[in-house]
Amino acid sequence: MTEYGPFMVHRMLQYCYLLSYDDNSLSINGVSETCTTKFSINIHMYQMGDRYDLQGMKLEALNKFKECLYESKAVLAEQDIADFLETLPWIYSSTLDSNHGTRTIAALFGYRYWEVFVARPDFEVIAADNIKWVIDVISHKRGQEIQGWPSPENQDYDDDDDDDGLILPFHA
Repeated sequence: MTEYGPFMVHRMLQYCYLLSYDDNSLSINGVSETCTTKFSINIHMYQMGDRYDLQGMKLEALNKFKECLYESKAVLAEQDIADFLETLPWIYSSTLDSNHGTRTIAALFGYRYWEVFVARPDFEVIAADNIKWVIDVISHKRGQEIQGWPSPENQDYDDDDDDDGLILPFHA
């Protein structure tokens, strides 16, 4: 577990005891967590849940990740975009291609704000560094059927009763 660091392990233990974890920055014994966003915390928690087969923690992390995206879409600030883009390599390098959880949510967010991402001056670098994400977004935009994705006709992308505008295209 050393690859996750004490703050992530603390959250995992917190989840194991309380069936929930805090995705705010932590301070343990006077040492504060640095350079961590809710986006990255929740992606790391999803990875840990996947690695240690904690399905409930994966679902909690996925839902918290969705909440981060929902909060950011109200006022899509540059920091939200930067935080989201920071998580893309983790999303695509830490899960199997068949694990659509965070990938689908990331692709739907990219689909919804494609014009914002394309307008960025560093988009070519972002696209080159995150080619699987770009392919997922473009595939979705073109209406290709990808297993577990919502149909292109469903522009609302919300059928999971949590009023966040996004869906979970699989049953966790």
